[in-house]
Amino acid sequence: MPVPIVYRKSTEAALASYNFTDIAEGTGVVTYYGATTNDSVGEEYVLLSQTLYSYSLSTATTITNGTGSYTKFGDYDFDLSTFSLPKTIKGTCLISFGWGLGAGGNPDAYIIWKVRKYDGTTETDLGSVQTEGIKANATNAEELLSFTLTETNFAKGDILRVTCEVWGKNTGGVDYVATFAHSPKAQSVNTGGGNLTNSVLTILIPYKLDL
Repeated sequence: MPVPIVYRKSTEAALASYNFTDIAEGTGVVTYYGATTNDSVGEEYVLLSQTLYSYSLSTATTITNGTGSYTKFGDYDFDLSTFSLPKTIKGTCLISFGWGLGAGGNPDAYIIWKVRKYDGTTETDLGSVQTEGIKANATNAEELLSFTLTETNFAKGDILRVTCEVWGKNTGGVDYVATFAHSPKAQSVNTGGGNLTNSVLTILIPYKLDL
């Protein structure tokens, strides 16, 4: 009698592309790392699925003196390569990273993270989260943020975008710098407030499972 051929279900093959699954939420979670690349065109912020070396290990944003109310001083878009197949994102997003303030001025800052769909023209927000403020200079913070993403369909050619906005105010007489790290290889990053314990920007994105 011939041995029967057992074909693997398509959903089983799909699960292999996720770092882990959350059956309660019905999602498969993919881990991405923030980094930058550099070529003849210039530096670009990207999302990686592997822990490769980043061109730059961190990004520093100057918060200028004389700013009495919170102002957005930095806006950085980390983009994944375009989707080759339709996807649906839903569930809980986690972001882990380290950042800090250098000495000087009278600093007060926070960071907003946004997860977006970008179709080449229009950005659609899926969710956002704001850190607690840092109110002392020469200070570091290690963050783990959790927030819910609205269920959103991504078509072939769409881009997953994670945006970092740096907000601050400063009336201390001199400029100061807010620095956040994005080193997938966990290399040493000094913010001016000392070396960060966590220099890896890690983003966990939940995809809807079609089971």
